[in-house]
Amino acid sequence: MRNFLNVWFSSLMFFWCFFGSPIFSQGVGINETGANPNASAILDVSSTNKVFLPPRMTTTQRNLIAIPPAGGVIFNTTTNCLQWFTGQVWYDGCSGQEFWAPGYNHCNASNETQIQPVINPVTNRTWMDRNLGANRVATGATDNEAFGSFFQWGRRADGHQCFARYSGDGITSSPNSAIGATESTDTPQHNIFIRVNTTPNDWRSPQNTNLWQGVVGVNNPCPVGYRLPTEAEWNIERLSWVAAPISSTNNANGAFDSPLKLTVGGFRRGNTGLSNSVGVNGSYWSSTVNGLNSRGLNFTFTTAGNNSYSRSQGFSVRCIKH
Repeated sequence: MRNFLNVWFSSLMFFWCFFGSPIFSQGVGINETGANPNASAILDVSSTNKVFLPPRMTTTQRNLIAIPPAGGVIFNTTTNCLQWFTGQVWYDGCSGQEFWAPGYNHCNASNETQIQPVINPVTNRTWMDRNLGANRVATGATDNEAFGSFFQWGRRADGHQCFARYSGDGITSSPNSAIGATESTDTPQHNIFIRVNTTPNDWRSPQNTNLWQGVVGVNNPCPVGYRLPTEAEWNIERLSWVAAPISSTNNANGAFDSPLKLTVGGFRRGNTGLSNSVGVNGSYWSSTVNGLNSRGLNFTFTTAGNNSYSRSQGFSVRCIKH
């Protein structure tokens, strides 16, 4: 019993001395100057010849943090920069750029997709400046490095969207499933592009119309704080192409002339898994459902509008900020 009391008393004295009596103090002081901790600080670290050293890790290690807390700070040894999590994205203190939160399959592991917002001055809405999976902001309507990935409606970014878009991009296209090999869950545990050629032409059976709904929607493939636009929001953007200061045309030229720099990346057929109309047709999903199908924006070099499409089709995705 005496040994137990000695150990207990010694432990108590250690914590008292090291933490500055935390039981009776509002803050903890760790310092070499003898100063009392700031009354408004829960932790006050003071030194005249030593630094505060946050966790050091690579980008890959950072992305393994499953649920980073808002305010979390690291020193990224890949970029040699201090980074912190805002609650939505990782912010880089050197470049001012924002990066994706964990859980997104970028297809090309050698490139980390960056988040850069762009505002349409006509609609006053904020979007991502490129398609999901795109290598860069488009330099032209047919810029294949800006085409990005092909998403089946309602699916998460699990790798099924991967498709080689230009020579040297390093992306391995996702394989195709056997015809009719649909999934009964919202989150297939594979990266296969699911082919379907029977009604309702959906990769999921039974269908689920609640996917992709809002910034916290099931399988939302956009970065935290972004989501799929609705059909109404796409239509507002399309109408802005012919309004000042854009004053362009209701077609692929107007789509590219807009601040969003939309491209004609084509689409991936839901029954074959092959790409189609690349360089001719721009096809973008919305979150809006329509019976057995879902709505999407489609444009060519002659016209543009919103239409209904089967959910097994692979379309481009452009995210809007919540």
